[in-house]
Amino acid sequence: MSISCDLTGYDQGERTTLFNTLKAVDWDLDKYIKSGKKTECDCSELIAVCVNIAYGKALIPSYAYTGNLGTLLMNTGKFKKLTGAKYCDKDTYLMTGDIQNAPGHHVIAALESGSGSGEKNPSAVAEPTLKKALK
Repeated sequence: MSISCDLTGYDQGERTTLFNTLKAVDWDLDKYIKSGKKTECDCSELIAVCVNIAYGKALIPSYAYTGNLGTLLMNTGKFKKLTGAKYCDKDTYLMTGDIQNAPGHHVIAALESGSGSGEKNPSAVAEPTLKKALK
């Protein structure tokens, strides 16, 4: 999944415009892209949007931020929380789609699987996983 950089910017002041636009088209990324509507988001809103697109419904609310995102993700029942240096200190064991959240700071998603992940097809999307990020 990718969201066009031509349509989506980074702005905490208008961070909900991407979420609200995709919600209005039932989380259909193609409809959003075809609309050509310019939107904004921040890191936590982008993760919420990506999860909602992946599942085709609003599993993560727009009020998500890095401080509550881990809880919101775990409450969906679709994520497994992994902690420890093996998963948090480098990208070796990350799988495509894994989420690393540093509460109060930043959140990212892995675009590729690491060399130690055991993923045979690194371009395949992994089951969603929440991981504790470095502080």
